[in-house]
Amino acid sequence: MTYEGTVCFVHEKGYFFIKKDGRQIFCHLRNWSEVDVPNKGDRVCFEIAKASNPKHGFEAVNVRPINAPEIGPGLDTLVAGGSNVPA
Repeated sequence: MTYEGTVCFVHEKGYFFIKKDGRQIFCHLRNWSEVDVPNKGDRVCFEIAKASNPKHGFEAVNVRPINAPEIGPGLDTLVAGGSNVPA
């Protein structure tokens, strides 16, 4: 099941917390889909799994930004010879 929440705390040691329904859910950066670290206030979607560290109970996994900008035309467009194909 996929949930939505807001990044409420980011730590320089490689983890952050997501706020969902008044609860804070731990997330390690290895579970973040992007290159750039998330920022406080970013809206994200995620799944819940048993934490690798028992003191956390559960953690967010498969975390990705909501409404992430599209990076390019996509492979299908390039293969089909779409208008965005570089010369």
